[in-house]
Amino acid sequence: MDKREQVLDQEHEIEQEKIEEEEELEFEEELEEVEVDQELVSCLSNAVRRVINLLSSGRKVREPYTIRVTEAISCLRKSYLNIVYGACPDNLYMSIGRYMHNIVLDMFRQELAQLGEVEIEPKITTEIFTDAKSIVYKLWQLVAEPDIVVRTRNGQVHVIELKFNFGKRTGTEAIRKYMMQVGTYVKMLNADLGHIVIIKNSLDVKYLTVTRQEAEQYYRQVIERARKLAKSIIEEKIPEPEPGIDCKTCPYTTTCRHVAQVHGSSHGD
Repeated sequence: MDKREQVLDQEHEIEQEKIEEEEELEFEEELEEVEVDQELVSCLSNAVRRVINLLSSGRKVREPYTIRVTEAISCLRKSYLNIVYGACPDNLYMSIGRYMHNIVLDMFRQELAQLGEVEIEPKITTEIFTDAKSIVYKLWQLVAEPDIVVRTRNGQVHVIELKFNFGKRTGTEAIRKYMMQVGTYVKMLNADLGHIVIIKNSLDVKYLTVTRQEAEQYYRQVIERARKLAKSIIEEKIPEPEPGIDCKTCPYTTTCRHVAQVHGSSHGD
């Protein structure tokens, strides 16, 4: 299937979702209003509020003039919208994923502590435009926050990244992005080895590694994409979308379509 066919399929899926949402709304409007227990509704509201607060509690605040490694490897239009217009409220998929991710990280920390020092999501930064003379460009930094960094007692440094593929195939596109992400972490930390642990929907596990030598090329690719994204922000030129596996769960689907209509470019939904 070529790129155009993929985009057409994704557009069809979006249209089907819109139709289903409209039908659901019409159905709800047809339902008869019934008397409900106000005390029960109040209790339900409090419970829902606690759940939403819990799912939203781990959200990170964005620092100015920063591009995360995960944003550099993602669709650049999605990352542009995230940075320029402010982070879109997380959907349920993102919130549950982040919450479960934090629980699993704590389990890994407990097991790995016997090997040496374990850090969870340490922040490492590097300049994106190292040779820039203008302060406008010099301000920008690439931010790496690997899931786990283990410094063993024999002096080795290992980067570990956890991935959960809920309802998604772990195809070549996903693997390529994972390798770019972890390779960049290995380079920025001068680590000995990067590890990618992928837990699939079927509970199968896929395990990949990134060497220090491999990390060099991945780092260069990510830096180049980060520069492209930063230039787009500085010059206020929205990047072209990069249709792929993340479009279906992207929180910017509607915004992306609207931007495409305004700017006359293609959209990634």
